[in-house]
Amino acid sequence: PDDVDSQGHIVFQPFAGVSSLRSFPVELIGRIVALLQTLPWQVYLITRSYPRSERGKMQHEREDAQAFAGKNITVLDNLSVPATLNLIRTSRACIS
Repeated sequence: PDDVDSQGHIVFQPFAGVSSLRSFPVELIGRIVALLQTLPWQVYLITRSYPRSERGKMQHEREDAQAFAGKNITVLDNLSVPATLNLIRTSRACIS
């Protein structure tokens, strides 16, 4: 139910691993976002802000990427794994 109906977009996923040290530094995220905003395509920035256990506990810290939203950048929080995979499958590029 949370599939994104889009094709030809770019997916940017700067957060990875179980440690904040594995994610892109905030300054680098900002530089990549600035570059992506110059492109003519829709860009989806996805976070890992979703519950990962039966008790609804956050496996990772909440990643607030809303500061990077705007122009052609849409931040997607709480996207399911199947929806994320579909978004990547229909993208023109994935940066992660």
